Amino acid sequence: MILSIVVILLIAVVAYYHYLQGLFSATLSAIVAVLAALLAIGWHEALTDALLGGKFADQAWGITLVAIFAIAYLALRVALDMLVPGNVRLPLLMDKIGAPVMGVIAGIAATGVLTIAAQTLPFGRSVAGHARFPQREPYDIVIKPNPQAYQMVDRRVVGIDGQKFHDNDASKLSIPVDDMMLGLAKLVSGESGSLECGRPLAAIHPDYLREMSGQRLGIETGAKHTMLRDQLASAQALRIDPQVKAEDPEKEWARKKEGYELKLNREPGQMLMGVRASIDLNATDDDKLVRLSCGAVRLVLAGRDYFPIGTLDATGKLHLQAPDDPLFANPDNPKRTAIVDFVFVVEGDAFGAPGARALKMPPGSFIEIKRLARKDLSNQTLTDPSPSQALAGLIRRSDKPPTAGGDGPKPPVGPGPSAAGKFAFKRFDKGGVFGKIGTDIADPNGTVSLTAGSLLLKGGQVQKIRLEPKLTRAQLERGSNPATTLYIPPGKQLVWVTLTPAADAGWDWAGNLGVFELTTGDGKKHAPWGIRVIVDDPDTGKVIFVYDDAEQAARIDPATGRAVTVSLIFMVAADAFVDSIGYSGQVLHAIKQPAK
Repeated sequence: MILSIVVILLIAVVAYYHYLQGLFSATLSAIVAVLAALLAIGWHEALTDALLGGKFADQAWGITLVAIFAIAYLALRVALDMLVPGNVRLPLLMDKIGAPVMGVIAGIAATGVLTIAAQTLPFGRSVAGHARFPQREPYDIVIKPNPQAYQMVDRRVVGIDGQKFHDNDASKLSIPVDDMMLGLAKLVSGESGSLECGRPLAAIHPDYLREMSGQRLGIETGAKHTMLRDQLASAQALRIDPQVKAEDPEKEWARKKEGYELKLNREPGQMLMGVRASIDLNATDDDKLVRLSCGAVRLVLAGRDYFPIGTLDATGKLHLQAPDDPLFANPDNPKRTAIVDFVFVVEGDAFGAPGARALKMPPGSFIEIKRLARKDLSNQTLTDPSPSQALAGLIRRSDKPPTAGGDGPKPPVGPGPSAAGKFAFKRFDKGGVFGKIGTDIADPNGTVSLTAGSLLLKGGQVQKIRLEPKLTRAQLERGSNPATTLYIPPGKQLVWVTLTPAADAGWDWAGNLGVFELTTGDGKKHAPWGIRVIVDDPDTGKVIFVYDDAEQAARIDPATGRAVTVSLIFMVAADAFVDSIGYSGQVLHAIKQPAK
């Protein structure tokens, strides 16, 4: 409401000023204002990228829009005033009626640019009281994305109507100056338009204002609202099974407060597809998390904007998400990337033959995350997602709710049914001694190649090792000059936690070793730096062994057979106190021992 009133007042002021100037001057001003507005809308993105190169990314588009408009208007107006230094007399009635009309046109152009610029800034869901999409009743909620992160408290969450967002059922200004100027820009930049240059505005921004509205959803005002181009490392189009299992993870939590439930709905002729996005560590906020929402991600396909309806987890299940549900990607791992699978409902005719097995993305398709990070998807073949590779780095609002003081479900204390059913604590050990591996070399500083893999020695100690399950422990011990100890960097200590997997535990955990967490007395969570797994038999089974003193162990490849012993290696400070070992957010065992 406030923004609409401001727009009306500004147009009235501009119209009155032009009324005083006369029709001829007002006409020149209106023409110049419209041209300046079209230049600002058409060029602000390219100039921002070329001149600022990512600086002031959250505010850059808004600043550049206004700057281009102001400079273009002043330059053209001064040039015309120099060419035509005097005014032109016209009949009085024509002058007095025509001048304010031209003033209204100039005012629409100027306020159109200003309102578009305001909607590119990192405000909340509304800008000066104007919400592009209807809002729901506010409610209190506390969000804590992970134990290491600061607690994000949004005491007055105002949800939007997600269905209206996806349907683009927008609420416009009383005088929709922003829609009017964007509509004109699309017209003149389109095919056979007067400013056509090969790629129309609609090909990049099918719905600019919905895009800007989406990028303000689900992200705190003080957090980063943009990602730079190189922070989206890769993107791959995915084929999603139409029978995918889907659920709303917040059905019994936030949705109850918001008064609705998400469901997977598809109209005839629509299909599911996904995009796997790999997000770089440099995109994080200060707490090493990338803040996302489905509103801040868009897929441009066949000249239309599509926004995700949810994300896949590591098992391939679809978690339905509202456009303003907060998502947190955690790329703080050895690969420095977080993988997120976004799922979209799209029109099947965009692919020509939606029933074909090998579908290709049409030319001009791309994925965009947080405005500036884009990857071209043109001509990519849709591939089936591989759940074991992905997605443990994505934290949903409902995954790790606060332990106290919040309105979400409380995490279980102790092992709980899912954790206890997967793994049982067996033993806690300290130091680098692991047994024996024959090296058959006299050099204490060299690389040793084995049938099962390789290891790197430093002063006779194992600095790096990667063994596939090809040899048993007895076979590994054969040979001269055995290595028996892992290298430990100065000031650090290694602790080992050995677990016994349940018979039906499977290998789901192998794709993301970060599900195992060692908690120290200072409250810090530690991911494994190494792992040793015995397959099939505790005494005669083959061995998987991974350790690297320079980086954490992110994953191992599942083996044929059953893991019977899993020994996790954690690196902590030498003076640390080990509190507990956890699996998938649940405490497995309270250790309560010093690390050394």
